[in-house]
Amino acid sequence: QVQKTFQVLQGSQTISFTQPADTALTSGPVALTATAPGGTVTFSTSSTTCSVNGSYVTLLHAGSCVISANQPGSADYTAAPQVQKTFQVLQGSQTISFTQPADTALTSGPVALTATAPGGTVTFSTSSSTCSITGSSVTLLHVGPCVIAADQAGGTDYAAAAQVQKTFQVLQGSQTISFTQPADTALTSGPVALTATAPGGPVTFSTSSTTCSVTASSVTLDRKS
Repeated sequence: QVQKTFQVLQGSQTISFTQPADTALTSGPVALTATAPGGTVTFSTSSTTCSVNGSYVTLLHAGSCVISANQPGSADYTAAPQVQKTFQVLQGSQTISFTQPADTALTSGPVALTATAPGGTVTFSTSSSTCSITGSSVTLLHVGPCVIAADQAGGTDYAAAAQVQKTFQVLQGSQTISFTQPADTALTSGPVALTATAPGGPVTFSTSSTTCSVTASSVTLDRKS
């Protein structure tokens, strides 16, 4: 019998890495699939648009995401050449979350608006004659419905959001009369002019006293009390 021995040397290997599809920012994470004869394939990235945890890609920003696949080899296989795949992180869709403003009395304004969206600052506007807007604050002008539109214009990472509208009622306000105290006046020194104001408009005057009478905002002195 004659025996011969030869060495089975490490084999070379290549990684089979499935191309990840272009994916919207809001549709992640992205699952990675790759195989190699030598065993488990590991993934990594240096892109700022994405991060890798195991075989899943978290999408961070719109742009190119480059994934590297590696297999370090084993007793049977040498390390595989690195394989890279690039896919696009596309703009994500977004919706505005807009808190419903409460119905508010005319004299209880201004009304603060609250809305958020993934794409950034939400802007507000109105075409109602009952109210006006500065920034995120609503000034109440008249009784009636106040319709507020909320918009987010989008940017690199997010497409523009669909406009959201909220309507609230501007209710009648309470008011107080500011009435200047008339001075004590001699019977022969009349008439006495009355001065009073109120947010709701002209103030009317009347009396049940027998010492005087009122015409519009003028008091005629009739006799000493």
